[in-house]
Amino acid sequence: MESFTAHYQSGKDKCSQGEFQSAIADFNRALAVKPQEEGPLHDRAKAYSRLGEFEKALIDYDRLVQLQPQKATYLSERAVVRYRCAQYEAAIEDLDNAVLLEPNKSFRYSSRAYIKGNMGDLSGAIEDYEKAITLDPEDAIAYNNKGLLEEKLGQVERSKNSYALADKLNPAQKPSKKESLETEGKKNLPTPQKDKVKQPIPSLSEKSRFNVRNYLCTLKNLASSKEERREFYDFIKKRLKKG
Repeated sequence: MESFTAHYQSGKDKCSQGEFQSAIADFNRALAVKPQEEGPLHDRAKAYSRLGEFEKALIDYDRLVQLQPQKATYLSERAVVRYRCAQYEAAIEDLDNAVLLEPNKSFRYSSRAYIKGNMGDLSGAIEDYEKAITLDPEDAIAYNNKGLLEEKLGQVERSKNSYALADKLNPAQKPSKKESLETEGKKNLPTPQKDKVKQPIPSLSEKSRFNVRNYLCTLKNLASSKEERREFYDFIKKRLKKG
């Protein structure tokens, strides 16, 4: 038991320091002692995701969902990993189930809106953002992302209103007027494909307003605590700088 606790804590400490590969080794040792323990399995899945090893992360998330099929957080996180593995329809299915399990949590709709938007279902994405805003009227990112999609659909006045509300709620995130979804966002939307057909996924280094803002929103919304949200933001910011 002490061996499990020591290995698990060591892995968590290394994750907090950004040493994800070493952390995975510790999680492996912990899981060798208690193979069905959710904590190190979940943390290992997140560590693999931080390293961009999404197929390995997916294996762990599949196990987590088998252990806890009614846990919306696991479904929502697996959805993003499935999206990164080009399993677009499966990602939507996971998010649909997460929404059914937690219909009153705004971030479940924002997460699904991101995937829908990048699959080309802009109207469906807007509908989800509107639901998220109804549940959380102070979500500046949801307003901003809704505005981006409205702009792409040519709904100029509605998009201006969404941007204005986003800026009012969070002036620090006010976007540059030079940035345009019509010119920058279009190239970043992947073509929807069946799960068996892998297509290129938008790179985080493509610093369009649409892709980056939405990805930050998705990762923020996957976390169940403020601490996890800060970890997600720090990770993505580092990835963007490297891009």
